[in-house]
Amino acid sequence: HKFREYEKLVSIEKLYVKFLFHYYFIYPEKMLVVGEGVTDPLHLKVACNQLSKSSRKYIKFSYLGEMARFSKFMRFSGGTGHIHNLLTNYHTIFKAKSLSLKPCIILVDGDKAGNDVVKHAKSLFKERQLVFKGANCIRAYHLDHNLYIIQLNKGKEIEDLYHPDIKKTKIGIREFSSENDSKKLDVTKHYGKKEFYEKIVVEEQDTINFSGFNDVLATLYHIQMYHFILWLFSERKI
Repeated sequence: HKFREYEKLVSIEKLYVKFLFHYYFIYPEKMLVVGEGVTDPLHLKVACNQLSKSSRKYIKFSYLGEMARFSKFMRFSGGTGHIHNLLTNYHTIFKAKSLSLKPCIILVDGDKAGNDVVKHAKSLFKERQLVFKGANCIRAYHLDHNLYIIQLNKGKEIEDLYHPDIKKTKIGIREFSSENDSKKLDVTKHYGKKEFYEKIVVEEQDTINFSGFNDVLATLYHIQMYHFILWLFSERKI
């Protein structure tokens, strides 16, 4: 189904969407990290559990489809197209007068789709955006209030944060493919991202080296500290 445009909703629907939007994205209970697809936050959860388990209680890794009520109502699911819509909605719906303590961070790949998300964000938030470098030159953007974007390094997607040998692991005779379109995936020769997570990462997580995720996690912590300082010195905060 095509996503619903906020401006085309009737008044009572707009009120409901505003409430859900602020509940999920403006005033989250924990620092919120939103991935492009279904498996992106799952990889981050496992990596965080392995590298910094105590931090998990302060961070929520998610994707748009998990914000069930909001996503169902607005017909959001996942992917960069819906990230575009989330950014547009943030720009349109945001009505809070106080700065929330917890940041909302969107994580995108270092590919063309990720570049398009960043470009779209820059066009929406021309006046307030701040660009800074995270760990190991990962680019991060403070767009507005509690909204941030982290983009992986050029050409990288979340699965590339594993050691190359992990991605070479076969399931039977099948090899890993990063193809996002399941219709183009020859399942007799390849397995996709979902199987990679479920049958490789989950089952082998105690032996996998997750050090490739350190830079992303460090950048998240940098943003958390930066945002806390902003909140601390904000005249209106909650």
